[in-house]
Amino acid sequence: MRHRVIDRPAQGGARTEHATPAAVALRWGVLLPATVALLEASARSFAPFPYAGRLVDWTIGGEIYSLAAVPALAALACGRWGRRAASVLVGLPVGLACANFEYGARASAGVPHTILATFVLGCVVGVAAGRLRARHLICALAGLVLVLGGRRWLLAPRRADAERPSVLLVVLDTTSTGHLSLYGYEKPTSPRLEALAARSLVFRRAVSPAPWTVPAHGSIFSGLYPSEMGFDGDGFHASPSAGSLALDLEQQGWSAYGISANPIVSPMGELRLGFRHLWAGHALLEPLLSEVAGRLRHLRDHGTFGVHGGRITDLALDWLDRLSPRGQPFFLFLNYIDPHYPYRPLPPHRARFAPGVGPHAVEDDIRLYNSGRVPLADDARLALTGLYDAEIAEMDEAVGRLLDELARRGFDASNLLLVVTADHGESLGDHGIVGHLLTMNDVVLHVPLLLSGPGVSPGVVDEPVQTVQLRATVRALLGMPPVPGLAPALLPWGESPKLIISEKAANDWYVEEMKGFPLSPEFALRDGDWTALERDHRKVIFDDHGHGATYDLAADPDENHPGPLADGEELVREYNQRRVVAGTPHAHVVPDQLRRALESLGYVGR
Repeated sequence: MRHRVIDRPAQGGARTEHATPAAVALRWGVLLPATVALLEASARSFAPFPYAGRLVDWTIGGEIYSLAAVPALAALACGRWGRRAASVLVGLPVGLACANFEYGARASAGVPHTILATFVLGCVVGVAAGRLRARHLICALAGLVLVLGGRRWLLAPRRADAERPSVLLVVLDTTSTGHLSLYGYEKPTSPRLEALAARSLVFRRAVSPAPWTVPAHGSIFSGLYPSEMGFDGDGFHASPSAGSLALDLEQQGWSAYGISANPIVSPMGELRLGFRHLWAGHALLEPLLSEVAGRLRHLRDHGTFGVHGGRITDLALDWLDRLSPRGQPFFLFLNYIDPHYPYRPLPPHRARFAPGVGPHAVEDDIRLYNSGRVPLADDARLALTGLYDAEIAEMDEAVGRLLDELARRGFDASNLLLVVTADHGESLGDHGIVGHLLTMNDVVLHVPLLLSGPGVSPGVVDEPVQTVQLRATVRALLGMPPVPGLAPALLPWGESPKLIISEKAANDWYVEEMKGFPLSPEFALRDGDWTALERDHRKVIFDDHGHGATYDLAADPDENHPGPLADGEELVREYNQRRVVAGTPHAHVVPDQLRRALESLGYVGR
């Protein structure tokens, strides 16, 4: 015979029937967390922000909410009063789910959130849910499965239904042309980009205006060089009156959205200018407690910084099918960050490009190499190269799938203006540096650039250009008038820049982080403001302390034989004549939100 224990709560309360301890544990320890995980997934499936849920995400959510149910289960062992406490503690999983939902909705867009209040409200709802009987939870579980399935079955993919062309800007974060088979690399790292190049205008020599993410993206969006934006190494200090590409398109009827795998991009207000939403991919995908539940994050994303390219493609397609305005052209910006240090490719690509490279073959902290504390041995450099190549191949595959799905929805060269480029490249020990940020050599500044779509004839441009010209180029292709003061449009719609310019303002925050390391004399020379100038195969690199060198790129493309700085005096003089000095002196202060993003990418320590 089954035995039931009936608690009779205080007058006015409902009678709660308790089954055997095993049944109660099943209901509260298994069914409730599973229901909560599916409830969150269901809510995200209908939320006004992209969602790319996979089975592993639901499993991780279930594990987290199961841990949140442990206090309630422990209270059950404490007698009658413990059971009453458990009826309150059972609200914790629901509270966490509600807070996690708001974290994805608001933190991903870089706006303030009220997670604590949402958590408390969710706990109150969870207390009510905890009084439901097991059969009710089972019915709710089945219903949520149907809802999630129905969303996928009933949702029709977005078709190319706008009269004017849409615009897609893809930035391949930290991608060097020297490691793309598209640009002659011996390993097949970019077959999908090669296929795209066959129907695109390919620029053989595109140069980034900055050696790291924030100023490089700022120049792409604004059409201005970093110094013209008042970028001082930590942030922007000029008026945003010059506008941005997103703002241009929004004002002309395009809806502007962005999804960035790089967590540094979305917190910057200057980079969000004009976007209706610029979401951070990690906040859309990772749970609120991801920093605490590091093991679970490692299970899903293999410990990478940022978000794997396949997930960015998933988010982009969900936005396109579910959230993009129907019948209107859109501007979608996507940032893929796979090749950013540390290099942790997924197993298939790792096995192909870095066979035999173990998990500890290279250091996780890039500062160990750049400070000279850990010498970069040949085997470590080979390991870095293999892992980096694997990351590029992984990203190439993700971008290729995105293009396939766009084609399936009817987007092609007649109705989609596609721009594919990179913010900067990466050094794998070249010139004594691993990573970027600290060098102005070609390995970091030479980036890929491909254009396709209405008004673009496939071909190849050999003349040097810069990604700062993209805003004016898109405007020209869409029939918008030129904006005075911007870098000119690319050939054949504009003119070649008279001087190729790349700038790196002193990064005081990075120098501060390096104080705990024994710095080599070479690193000390990399401090300060640096500029790289180029014209007619002559390139000069110099800082604000009189250090520098000149290179003949025709005879020395790898920049291994520096000449005297005086050989580039003409270029330096011309640059100084045209330089825009923005604002007044100010302290270098890194905003808290940006610092957290820098920490997540390994630029600075925690």
